[in-house]
Amino acid sequence: MSEESSPKAATPPKQSVIAVVSGVLGLISIFIGIFMAVPAVILGHIAFVQIGQSAGKLKGRGMAIFALLVGYITIAMFVFRR
Repeated sequence: MSEESSPKAATPPKQSVIAVVSGVLGLISIFIGIFMAVPAVILGHIAFVQIGQSAGKLKGRGMAIFALLVGYITIAMFVFRR
């Protein structure tokens, strides 16, 4: 008789809280400006690195990229405005 090992249930990846916060700050920075854009960029980079190092345990890469893009665009608009 052979025993069948039951496959372990894979736990779904958890949403990165830092990615969510950076995304929200990025969205707010569109209306408020550079004061929210700088933290959005910083937290976006932190979230992007953490998600990459989590080996699939964290999700939210798209949110981190969104925060980086919007944050950098907002900063550029502030720097190059007339």
